Amino acid sequence: MPMIVQTRQLAMWYALLEKFGNKIDKERAPDVPLKEAIKLIINPIICKELQKGYDANGIMINIQLSHNMEEDNLKKLKQLHEKAFPTAPNAKRQVVSRGVLDKQYMPKRIKAELFKEYFTVPPQADDILKLDSIEMTGPTVFVAGRYRKISRELSHTPWVLNGKRVMEDSIEEIIIRTVAPYFCKDTSRVIFMSSGREDVDVRCLGKGRPFVLEIPNSIHTTLPTAEAHRMECEIDKSCKLSVKNLQMVQREELVHIKSGEEQKKKYYRALCKLRDPATPEILQKLDIPEGFQIQQKTPIRVLHRRPLHTRPRMIYKMKASVDKDNLRVLVLDVVSQAGTYIKELVHGEFGRTTPSVSSIIGQPVDILALDVMAIDLDWPKDVDNSLPE
Repeated sequence: MPMIVQTRQLAMWYALLEKFGNKIDKERAPDVPLKEAIKLIINPIICKELQKGYDANGIMINIQLSHNMEEDNLKKLKQLHEKAFPTAPNAKRQVVSRGVLDKQYMPKRIKAELFKEYFTVPPQADDILKLDSIEMTGPTVFVAGRYRKISRELSHTPWVLNGKRVMEDSIEEIIIRTVAPYFCKDTSRVIFMSSGREDVDVRCLGKGRPFVLEIPNSIHTTLPTAEAHRMECEIDKSCKLSVKNLQMVQREELVHIKSGEEQKKKYYRALCKLRDPATPEILQKLDIPEGFQIQQKTPIRVLHRRPLHTRPRMIYKMKASVDKDNLRVLVLDVVSQAGTYIKELVHGEFGRTTPSVSSIIGQPVDILALDVMAIDLDWPKDVDNSLPE
């Protein structure tokens, strides 16, 4: 809808105040916005003609309307805004948008005398709205699953450094190029979300990490089991990634990806190297079933993309075992709060993580390899796409 419609509705509000005075509220518009009224009128007609029910997640019908006085209206609105809402020198000027009109433009905030300097009250009915276009876009659908990362040379998203690709592929790209083409032609608008992420050299095993694709303008609203199984098998061929439990989910379920992010537990297994051979005392010190809290500064390696903070994190459980053939090789099982940097928990990063495994046993510890073993999130539901429907 052109903004002149909102301006003229506001002019009508002032006209009603002039005629009925205190019977009209200065803070709450006396009429339903025309855009909403049109939707209330048109929706039932379209549903009846198409013999389909209304669905907020269904096909989107975009109707573009125009008015030949819109340009002049916007010019006057800008002048009114500068006078009604002056800004300090050198401050950024607020753009008059539909949202600003809805929230700030009301008789309580703008005096009728000022409004009348730019607009006629009541509004003139000098022309009609014109139909510019009608476009239809498919619904936005959501496809969820769990991925297992079996490569130590695979980034989470495309890794570009100084304008050059560091790695030829990523988890995001493998999943999108396999799943998205079934739903849409333009895969560039598909959004990939996951419950956390692991470093390039860290594997994600067990049941895997939950993820979801948000796919706009979809040509399909269902995912047959056979098609989901084909996608899973295709991803397996990469030999870098494995995906299971592919399924359609509702928009409302996306809260599972982000809600309680820092309260989730994550299970890790780290392969570590000691300076000196392990002793029963060292293993005893690292057997901490009751857990402990650490203070962790943002690691130096991620400071380019994360702000510098000191964050408290819970280590819920820790246990160590030693390689019987090499007493300097330690296997460390850790259950931690989401958001804990495990590599820094092990070596301490020059005291930036306290306490650390290194400080607990009193000697330097290097981490050779790290695996995510489990993520404490029971979503999406388990499905076996290899079974016939």
